[in-house]
Amino acid sequence: MLVACVPAYGICANLPDLDDYRGGHLSEFAVAIGYSLTAAGVAVLLGRLVVTRRELARHMTELRAAQEHQRELHAQTVLARERAHLAREMHDVVSHQVSLIAVRAGALQVSADSTDTKEAARTIRTLSAATLDELRQMVAVLRAPGSRDAGLAPQPALNLLDDLIADSGLDVTLTGEVPRDASPAVERAAFRTVQEALTNVRKHAPGSTVVVDFRRPGPARDVTVTNTTARHPALGLPSARHGLLGLRERAEHLGGALSHGPTPDGGYRLHLQLPRSGRAADGRRGAERPGVTVGHGRGVRRARA
Repeated sequence: MLVACVPAYGICANLPDLDDYRGGHLSEFAVAIGYSLTAAGVAVLLGRLVVTRRELARHMTELRAAQEHQRELHAQTVLARERAHLAREMHDVVSHQVSLIAVRAGALQVSADSTDTKEAARTIRTLSAATLDELRQMVAVLRAPGSRDAGLAPQPALNLLDDLIADSGLDVTLTGEVPRDASPAVERAAFRTVQEALTNVRKHAPGSTVVVDFRRPGPARDVTVTNTTARHPALGLPSARHGLLGLRERAEHLGGALSHGPTPDGGYRLHLQLPRSGRAADGRRGAERPGVTVGHGRGVRRARA
């Protein structure tokens, strides 16, 4: 269509001047038509060049999007393969070992003569069963087909803090006000912080006393776990400090901060500060529980402030 318009334009543009070229000047008329055809052709070519350039840019954008999509699919495939491999290893190794611990603890609970030994065996068996349950949930999440919404539910919250302290086997004092108006993410971070701190105390400072303190400095939520110096030799358990690294990453993800270090009296202090909502308030409100709780070994005694 555009090719046919070029000669039509050349003729129509010079047709009114045809009388001026009569009498032997038709060659000049042909030259004028040639100039007109050239101008029209250049305009058409420039227009086609612009259109072609736009189409090429659009195709390049689509090609880049397709390549990015292919890279994402490849990355998801590799990630799914690694997650499946990790799930298999967790199930085959950890599940076997923890199951063996639970079975041995159950046998010890039945055969032991001492009441303390029976209670210790019962605690070990209970913790092993809880660990297996959480392990099954983690394996299910790892085997989920790449869904970011694959939940880790049920996740622990601060309403399970008393049970955590009672099962710790440590002399733990809980002070301050345990928050009940924080978001689930903040509650999970606070619970995991106390859990990791108690685990580290059992490993590195056996026999020490522990204070878990909750504070509300303004809109923030502070959790501080402090233990005294060890009274017994430390257990020779492996440690790569991954727990503290995970707590720091969790705190930073929620807009908070984590600090830890030795105290002047030879103990250790772990401090977590988080915003009340953890960047994602869910609007949940509830009453806060005042008081002081002392947890030691087999139970929790509560003293009202």
